[in-house]
Amino acid sequence: MQVIGYMRVNKKPMKMARLLAKVSKYNNIELIYFSPTDIDLNREVIHGKRLVNNKWITEQMSVPKYIDISPYCFKHKKEIQFLKQHSTLSSSGKLGTKTFVNKKILDDGHFSDLIIPTNEFTCFDNFYSFLKQYKEIIIKPKNGVKGKNIYMLKQEKNNYILSYNHKNRKNY
Repeated sequence: MQVIGYMRVNKKPMKMARLLAKVSKYNNIELIYFSPTDIDLNREVIHGKRLVNNKWITEQMSVPKYIDISPYCFKHKKEIQFLKQHSTLSSSGKLGTKTFVNKKILDDGHFSDLIIPTNEFTCFDNFYSFLKQYKEIIIKPKNGVKGKNIYMLKQEKNNYILSYNHKNRKNY
């Protein structure tokens, strides 16, 4: 079974971590949740959490070969430096941009069904065709972070609903 790390600043795993752990297990991947304070730099181990029978169990383990890391963790400089020497971090630039990684996954084909369709638009006609095809789309800046400036546009028959910050605007 493959092991991947999931590092966030929260000491306790949130709902998303539980969901990811369950989906990972289904795909024969073990998700290890940890925060920067769970890293023992002297012994070069992590005190991570695994989801076992729907309960988080803390275990000492070696550093996973790949770690999905939240940008908020980068303020822990010593821990990040240590992880960069022992692993590949999702935000380290080693893998490439989201667009590059998605293209690699699509080209490989093995997990291509898990990739959410995306596109970068330079003209309105292409944008409109994408909306017509999918009926509901998320619009966000290419280099966004922290969930800012994200919109949802949904087409229902001949109506359009634009959502932003939990507010909806409907066009009839």
